[in-house]
Amino acid sequence: MVDVMLGPKRIVVFVLLFAIVAVYAVYHLSKPIEFKCDDRLGCVSYTLDQPIKIGVMQALTGGPAIIGNTQVNMIKLVVQKHNGKLLDHPIRLHIEDEKCSAAGGTTAALKFVSDPKILAVIGPTCSGAAVTAGKIISDSGMILLSGTASSPYLTSIGDTKGQNWQPGFYRTISNAANMGKAAALFAFNRLGIKKAAVIDDGDAYTKGNKEFFIQSFEKLGGQVVLNSTINKGETNMIPILRAVANSEAEFLFFPIFMPEGMYLAKQRNQLGMENVVFLGMGALLNNKFIEFVGNDGVGTYLVIPSPPPKSAEHDQLISDFRSLHGHPPKANLYGYAYDAAELLYQTMEAIAVKEKDGTLHFGRQQLRDALYATKNFKGVTGTITCNQFGDMGAPFFDIIQLDDPEQAMGGFKSNVVYQLLPKDFH
Repeated sequence: MVDVMLGPKRIVVFVLLFAIVAVYAVYHLSKPIEFKCDDRLGCVSYTLDQPIKIGVMQALTGGPAIIGNTQVNMIKLVVQKHNGKLLDHPIRLHIEDEKCSAAGGTTAALKFVSDPKILAVIGPTCSGAAVTAGKIISDSGMILLSGTASSPYLTSIGDTKGQNWQPGFYRTISNAANMGKAAALFAFNRLGIKKAAVIDDGDAYTKGNKEFFIQSFEKLGGQVVLNSTINKGETNMIPILRAVANSEAEFLFFPIFMPEGMYLAKQRNQLGMENVVFLGMGALLNNKFIEFVGNDGVGTYLVIPSPPPKSAEHDQLISDFRSLHGHPPKANLYGYAYDAAELLYQTMEAIAVKEKDGTLHFGRQQLRDALYATKNFKGVTGTITCNQFGDMGAPFFDIIQLDDPEQAMGGFKSNVVYQLLPKDFH
């Protein structure tokens, strides 16, 4: 057995070495690990003094403005609900008018992608704007999450990818292909219609609705005797209405926007077309349409997404909106914008990497992956689950009929004559 004894000098040297190693270890263990972005689309980072930037593109002028402005107010309501912050960072909305057009969508999208600090964009209102904006925004690595742009071309028709599909585009509203099918099911099964006419206005949304109506109606056994298009801005609908009358159609499906839709519905009686069933879409569900068409529009049907199911959350949403604006939402579809904003908020919160100094990091591809992974998210419009094409909303539709213009939008919306559920689309 050997005893090892350290002299006083060796003990001092040993203690000093131990102290140096200890200080070195404490320093490196306490030193913050530097964040390294390994996201294939890159990362967006915000220091503690920087706001999180979110783009908002909606139709703020023209016929669909009543929808777009309601969408903006719903998005603001979500921000207010969270006290204007996410993980101690203020949220700043950058709002642009997409003008319900391809050109407007392009202009708004280019403004967003020019700012690398914008993490995501909510919108647009219109599918026509989404076609151009979706590609620009997706190519930049950002995401575009809409509450109303429902053209099948943006996602899919059945199991086939739409011609305008983009990996960065998502929506909380149901695919409009389902709306066209809902109209066909109502016409053929409920009304016994065998001959139908269809009209679009050249917009991606209206064309997609029309095409899926045709597919569905013909598959059921019906015949489309007129397939036509009107120009945006058209006010004289007599020529197209005469063509409908001459085609001997029993039914007209016209999934077009304001103001063209209201001219079409009002001028029908000038040609004695009272026996032709007219069915439009939810963009016409507003007081301006009802006031304009008056008694000439009595009997007109609209196919609309079913209103949000009754719940404490929905009641609170309406109460909060009324407190902020002094009135309930003026346009339909408001719940889908609210769900889009709330889903985005919760997804960003879930994927954020937060450093000790408050800096936040978000991976762009990680945000996309997280949105695609959405499953059973409880929204005010129902349960939201994302499929491989970015569609999140289940198909619930009401067919409503205008029977008393004096009851305004409330009476129109509540006069439900037919309902379609997800099981009806299988």
